[in-house]
Amino acid sequence: VAVSADGLDVEVVLSFGPQRVTRKATIAEGLVGVAAATLSALREFVGDVAFEPAWAHVVRPHPEAERMVAIGLRDDLLGETRTGIAAGDTPPEAAVRATLQALNRTLAARLPVLVGD
Repeated sequence: VAVSADGLDVEVVLSFGPQRVTRKATIAEGLVGVAAATLSALREFVGDVAFEPAWAHVVRPHPEAERMVAIGLRDDLLGETRTGIAAGDTPPEAAVRATLQALNRTLAARLPVLVGD
């Protein structure tokens, strides 16, 4: 995850094996936009991911705590919600990690097929 020098854009990069996918979000889109960019990149690896970002919040249990973000993802068709929480050096990095954490069980079921197990 990289924030542009002007602080207006966030670049999300996901890698799986030799593949590398980059998506961008704007700071104006907030952490929900970072989650959306993460899901867009993830779809390049696993195909359809029905979940979309519903909400995102910075969490600080105490002033010295790491930056943490909680993410809520929603599949409106099935009426299912997934949540994730993760720390990162910056809120956008934490948002990417929280998005992936929210889908960890969903992804774990699909990734062995991708790596040929």
